[in-house]
Amino acid sequence: MKKTVCAFLSLLILTALFSCGKTNEKNSVETQNNNQTTSAGDEAYVIQGPSIQEGLEYDYDNLSDFVNVCDYRNLTVKVKKIEATEAEINSMINSALEKAGESKAVTDRGAAAGDTVTFTGKGVFNDDKDTFNISEETNITIGKGKEQGFATGFDECFIGAKQGTEFSFVYKYPDDYSHDKFAGRTVSFTMNISSVKIINPAELNDEFVKSLKLDSVNTVDEYKEYCRNVIEQYSGQQNKQSVQNEIFSALLENSTVKKYPEKEIECYISLQDAKCQSYASASAVSVEQYKTDKYGSVEAYEKQTLQEAQDSVKKDLIINLIARELNIEVNEEEYEQALRYGYENLGKKSGMGDLSDFEKTYSSDITSGLLTLGVLDELYNTVNVIYE
Repeated sequence: MKKTVCAFLSLLILTALFSCGKTNEKNSVETQNNNQTTSAGDEAYVIQGPSIQEGLEYDYDNLSDFVNVCDYRNLTVKVKKIEATEAEINSMINSALEKAGESKAVTDRGAAAGDTVTFTGKGVFNDDKDTFNISEETNITIGKGKEQGFATGFDECFIGAKQGTEFSFVYKYPDDYSHDKFAGRTVSFTMNISSVKIINPAELNDEFVKSLKLDSVNTVDEYKEYCRNVIEQYSGQQNKQSVQNEIFSALLENSTVKKYPEKEIECYISLQDAKCQSYASASAVSVEQYKTDKYGSVEAYEKQTLQEAQDSVKKDLIINLIARELNIEVNEEEYEQALRYGYENLGKKSGMGDLSDFEKTYSSDITSGLLTLGVLDELYNTVNVIYE
């Protein structure tokens, strides 16, 4: 009997696959997307003509002819366990109190200590110029940024920001920052400041708790316990994601490719070529000029594209082989759910045309992503986890 990817995993992969332009500095999603997915900061693009992704089928009788997969049934991974802390519980309570409190807009000066700044914007990594967007309005209180989950000192960068203006600053993340993609790296931010406010929080008492209208939560003590349960549930989800990330890394590190299937390699290269052609056209430059501007030279582009194609095919081979052995597949309902979610949250907003245009561009990403999460969810139940 075939195992299918559950709806919960579909929701997770949708968050990962279509986080382009929605990545939050405080809650960035690190994903293993195929080359075809646009990076954060790029406009979505549409592949013209017949779908190139028909070449990403891996319809070979024996995938073991191409890849030697490690003993995934007996993996051991180490992760740092995330637990609910009193600081996080208090931060959740304080956020609710501030939301229910009285606020006064600050329009005659720049933001100062104690002010709450609401912003959207984008960041550019100084080393490789990769970009990410913060498209959802985010609040940060100067002097309380760390309590709110931001990196140390990030809140202080907003001092002087004025409502209704664009505000730029450069920030270097701590070397021990919890998100590997940001740790130790310097980012240039350009923020759009929606508002600067002075907020007088509500008072924490039973009347406030009752006003929240939470089931069976009527007192301050019950509300604190409720917040603890919410954070513990979130921590559990984060721990599971950390374990699955380590499983995926272990699969990649301990599996080896015997030979690369030419059809799939050529497909990935064609996908990247199509992407370059689309961006070059949008920039009104030749494809050669775009490749030179973006990669340094046409030769550098070709070398990097081949390496990325090989990396992607290796991932696909490993996941597809394990999925076959464990009888995991993506059913039509799950695929349609992911496709429509992606179109509504990325395709329409990026002007990609209709659903068929979006599917032509992203069908392989959706199928591959859902299958990957199906495999990782299955292995999560068998892996030996050592929490540090």
